[in-house]
Amino acid sequence: MKHHLQLMLFLLATPYILCSVACSSLPEQKNFPQEHRLISVRYPLVEIQVSDMEIKNGLLILCMRSARIRTYSMTDYSFLSAFESRETGTLTKINQILKSSSPHLYIMNVNNLNEVRKYQIDSLGQPVLLQSGFTGISNSMNRPYIVHDSLILYDEFIPDASLKIHSLHTNSEERALPYGTTSLYDRFIDKNMGGLYANDSCIAFVYKYQDKIEFYDWQFNLKHTVDHQKTEPVIYQPETGTNMSPPKNVLYYGNAYMGRNYLYTLYRGVTNRVFRSDSVPIYGGRSHVYGLTRDVLEVYELDGQPICRFRFDDVSPAVFVVDEEQNRLIGYRGAYYDSLLVYQLQGLPKNGKRDLEPQKPTRHSSLPAVSPPERPKAFLQGISFGGGRDVAPMYFVYEGRYGIYFPVIEIGKTIPMADKL
Repeated sequence: MKHHLQLMLFLLATPYILCSVACSSLPEQKNFPQEHRLISVRYPLVEIQVSDMEIKNGLLILCMRSARIRTYSMTDYSFLSAFESRETGTLTKINQILKSSSPHLYIMNVNNLNEVRKYQIDSLGQPVLLQSGFTGISNSMNRPYIVHDSLILYDEFIPDASLKIHSLHTNSEERALPYGTTSLYDRFIDKNMGGLYANDSCIAFVYKYQDKIEFYDWQFNLKHTVDHQKTEPVIYQPETGTNMSPPKNVLYYGNAYMGRNYLYTLYRGVTNRVFRSDSVPIYGGRSHVYGLTRDVLEVYELDGQPICRFRFDDVSPAVFVVDEEQNRLIGYRGAYYDSLLVYQLQGLPKNGKRDLEPQKPTRHSSLPAVSPPERPKAFLQGISFGGGRDVAPMYFVYEGRYGIYFPVIEIGKTIPMADKL
């Protein structure tokens, strides 16, 4: 009788157990009309540690953590040229790519009062500096996007957790969309934390701790929402002496990329502990990579409709761009520090619905002359590291990891605006 009772309890519990296991794999619940497998083709890199990527004039542009900008052919991924350097006077240069649909390349030095340099990249990958100037924005600018040398969209994050649009020609903030709900010191575990991605017609906010994506127009009107978050997200505080990624928190989305047609997102949907438990030795055991194939690439129309899901057979990228003309994804992952990862995306129409008409700000032939602010608006007032230096914290993203760095800025040092070239 006792054994029969145990068997009955097991049989009754089995559907619940199976449902729990199935429901823990959230990507399976999403209704994608197509699913394909991806395997990478690897090409050697000249320099390691890629922090950002872009495609301009049929060439691949890599921004390195050393602040160097490198250009590569997209035919055979051979190295073409390198420019920019880390040092500029007394300041250490920290570059990021200012995204745009323009054929020009915009590079922003976030440690020089957000100075922007505008380049023309020729067919051989050689840069021509067209212009240099300041944005007039002294706070942090995460994932900035520029339209027609006129408007800059960015995620301020610090000190205000807000998406903002800044006019370069009036040197003023046009509109803002707050999203943070916590104090600065809890910002990295804010349930509303996410990433900003845009093109000329659409803005997407991809949440980190929620299974949720929001699509906006350039007036910050919410147009579409993809929401698979069934319950209120539970956010755990980091333990003392640990990093900013508590092991029990579920990370839903990492990096993403918005092209002209689609939004491409890396979906994870597991806790940091589960992700890091999936460890594989590489380079003869000299290094390890976590969650080698854990992430899933989700592709959405710009109206939020799911198009296709891709699973990685060998390794998923951490940062990436998509060449929509050739349906190929080009990525990088620090564990494979000497390689580009290239994937062919099957089953994607080259032209999306295009149901959103681009909003076209007034075109201008050059960046406006905006003088640099007198000093950055540091939120940590009174903190000094000696030698007449103050600190302005800024937000950064590298390979899906979030953190704060503290670039040193010389007080009272005048940085003249460069002449137009």
